[in-house]
Parts: sequence; C-alpha cells; structure tokens
Amino acid sequence: MRMRTRMGKWMRIRKREEEEEEEEEEEEEEEEEEEEEEEEEEEEEEEEEEEEEEEEEEEEEEEEEEEEEEEEEEEEEEEEEEEEEEEEDRMRTRIRMRIG
Repeated sequence: MRMRTRMGKWMRIRKREEEEEEEEEEEEEEEEEEEEEEEEEEEEEEEEEEEEEEEEEEEEEEEEEEEEEEEEEEEEEEEEEEEEEEEEDRMRTRIRMRIG
C-alpha cells in the first residue's frame, strides 16, 4: 500500500516537473520569437530609413543638376547677347566709317 502511494506521489511530482519544464521551454521559445520579430522590425525600419535617405539624396542631386543646367543656360544666353551686341557695334562702326 505504501509503495503505491509513494509511487503515485513520485509520479505526480515527476509529472509536475515535466509540465514545468515544458512551460519553461514554451516561454523561452516565445521570448525567442518575440526577439526575432523585434529584430526583423528594426531591420525593416533601418532599411526604410536608408531608402528614404537615398531618395532624398537623389532628389538633392537632381535639384543641383537642374540648377547647374539653368546657370549654364543663363551664361550661354548672356554670351549670345554679348556677341549680338558686339556684332551690332561692329556694324555701326562700319556704317559710320562708310558715311564718315
């Protein structure tokens, strides 16, 4: 009789220990999964930030290029105007020399 109760008690203790171990393992797995999810989220955020930075840089570069092109166009127009003025001056001096 005593053997059975001792065996039953031991079995219950053993079963309880196994259940506690399983619970601990499950908790550890859940914690690991949460950590992995957090890491993935952080990586995604970092990637998004990098993409945004790259886009901003590209936009800035494009703006700079546009500004440079505009400046070049303005310079070319100024040069053309100067050349036209010089040509007009030459024509006037030729006309004056013929008249004078």
